[in-house]
Amino acid sequence: MQKKTKHFITFTLLVMLLGCMLLLSACGDSSDDPVVGTWEMSKVSALGQEMSVKQFLKNTNTTETPKITFNGDNTVDADMMGTQGKGEWERKDGAYIVTDDTSAELSFELKDDTLSVEQGGATLEFEKQEQN
Repeated sequence: MQKKTKHFITFTLLVMLLGCMLLLSACGDSSDDPVVGTWEMSKVSALGQEMSVKQFLKNTNTTETPKITFNGDNTVDADMMGTQGKGEWERKDGAYIVTDDTSAELSFELKDDTLSVEQGGATLEFEKQEQN
């Protein structure tokens, strides 16, 4: 892959991850929902290319793997490469909608133990972390 393309993909993904941090909102006790827990980014796909988290972190010069925690009280805590964000989530039409106070939304899909979100042509995949 050409260096210019790598930088474009890295920049695009960085913008998307920061957007994820900002986009977070919903209501009710959902502690039994399978999305409740902490999810860590496992893979990134964009422009027909797939990148492991290890490759992504190397390309973005960061060491902190992005994480999203869906809480049972329908709140969300996000740690995107050292930047924290908060918001709320709701389940709607089979998707998990995360919004912030600007009403911007991200739609996450839970399928086969993988939580994914598509934004701007890139897909971020997350795997659930075991509870301690």
